[in-house]
Amino acid sequence: MPEGILAASHFIAGRAPGLTLHVRNKRPLGIEHFAEDRVLVLVHGATYGVETGFDLEIGGFSWMDWMAARGFDVYAVDVRGYGQSTRPAQMDAPSKDNPPFAFTTDAIEDLAAAVDFVKARRNLDRVGVIGWSWGIPNWSAASFSLHRSGLSRSRRRWATATGRSAPIAW
Repeated sequence: MPEGILAASHFIAGRAPGLTLHVRNKRPLGIEHFAEDRVLVLVHGATYGVETGFDLEIGGFSWMDWMAARGFDVYAVDVRGYGQSTRPAQMDAPSKDNPPFAFTTDAIEDLAAAVDFVKARRNLDRVGVIGWSWGIPNWSAASFSLHRSGLSRSRRRWATATGRSAPIAW
């Protein structure tokens, strides 16, 4: 991790009983107060959790490091069953014996809990959300409509086979 960046992991209560969500945070060292447009919550896709998707160091820094070094207070939430968040019991049995452990509606609730945590922690009314893969077309769109007052902006992107990103909506 580059110098001048503070990293922390928070474990917050999810909205479902017994659910604990992992929320990773990186920010510039020495800065405690951020404007709404400098606070972001990152949402991963269906394949990898937040540390692999947003905080994997390549060449000495990660995407979270890059944003924090530019003055952003960056949070990333592991949805239930991913990373360090609570692992549902059905994940310990063969998949043929269980339905999927998290649906889009569950992921929306997890994202909403993380957004509420960040807003309360930073005493803000709104924050920005960035996501990729399944995390953004489903979670951001739905959470934006359900929790519109809590988001300062929502930008959805997907990577094409050529490696380019195409904006879908602001």
